[in-house]
Amino acid sequence: MQSHFVAIFAMKVKVLFMENFKIGEVVVLKSGGPKLTVSAINSDQTIVCCWFDRNEILHYANFVAIVLKKIESSSNVLPSIQ
Repeated sequence: MQSHFVAIFAMKVKVLFMENFKIGEVVVLKSGGPKLTVSAINSDQTIVCCWFDRNEILHYANFVAIVLKKIESSSNVLPSIQ
């Protein structure tokens, strides 16, 4: 019975500390690295992010939400395409 209580408590704590992400938001890994754009949220609640490396190659990867944090954006305006 006690292990069941601990498991439920752990799940509730996890939900309390997880940020809610939206498609299009800019995030970073809590450990650092490039800016990532949230491109999808999977049914298992993993977050699909995309980013460009130094050679302008597009990458995609799945992350669990707890390793990501939102970053402040100076503007919600999309950059123009030239």
